[in-house]
Amino acid sequence: VLAGLQLSEAMAHRPEVFPSDYRAILAAGEAGGRIGPVLKQISELLTRRLEIRNKITSALIYPIILILMSLLSIVVILFVLIPNISPIFVDAGLPLPGILSVFEAAQNDWLTVLLTTSLCGVAALLLAGKVKRNPAIMQSVDRLTCSIPIIGQLIQNRDAGRFARALGTLLAAGVPMMSATQTGRALVNNRHLNVLYESAIKRIPEGTPLHRAFGSDNLLPPSSLRLIAVGEETGQLGPMLIQVAAAIEADLQRRIERMVGLLTPVLTLVIGGGIGGLIMQVMTAILSINNLAFQ
Repeated sequence: VLAGLQLSEAMAHRPEVFPSDYRAILAAGEAGGRIGPVLKQISELLTRRLEIRNKITSALIYPIILILMSLLSIVVILFVLIPNISPIFVDAGLPLPGILSVFEAAQNDWLTVLLTTSLCGVAALLLAGKVKRNPAIMQSVDRLTCSIPIIGQLIQNRDAGRFARALGTLLAAGVPMMSATQTGRALVNNRHLNVLYESAIKRIPEGTPLHRAFGSDNLLPPSSLRLIAVGEETGQLGPMLIQVAAAIEADLQRRIERMVGLLTPVLTLVIGGGIGGLIMQVMTAILSINNLAFQ
């Protein structure tokens, strides 16, 4: 900054600290001479994201403890219980029942299992790197992600909130419509949605109102489109878009909170069912030792 750069330009040298949406919003405020209000908007946005992150972290503490305890149980079964009961079945000429035989095979050939797992991991990383360098494949992946019932709606709301907030801030700062829409579109991370936003923006120079241009592909919620229409009619499109962004972000936060609230019981049931099934296999093996004693 002391060397003559704008604050947003200086932040661009540290993208790991200042994400692109923060910088774009700040650049809009700098263009219109409204840095103070824009920084206040960024602080409110940071507060909401921090609240969501803290809630997710708090909700995941119990499932993480449950996963660690389940892994500890598997280690005890694999390295303590199986070596003690497997000689009984070997002497009787019988294999271990159920999944315990798989664990025994993995324990005996642990080096092969480790090498195979490592090779598969390296191959997966190489494949993922190749896929990321292919824009067509990544766009298809993003399209598939958007089609997932719950996750897709969260992604769409996230990008819609970013676009609406950046566009509203830019228009309130006096930036021309087309330049503002292109800057807002740059904040849409999902490639599939980015293409749809680009198609909607191309309809604006043809005379299509903003709420109709973005209503054809359901890029924005219907209630947000109605508010945008009111903003266009009253000449308050910039402030109205900021209100739309706040509403979309609040709805996104509620959806994430509900999703996180359901995550804990679902993980508990899944992990509990898996450990319960494993314990049943162990009990079956222990009880079958009595049958071997009578044979």
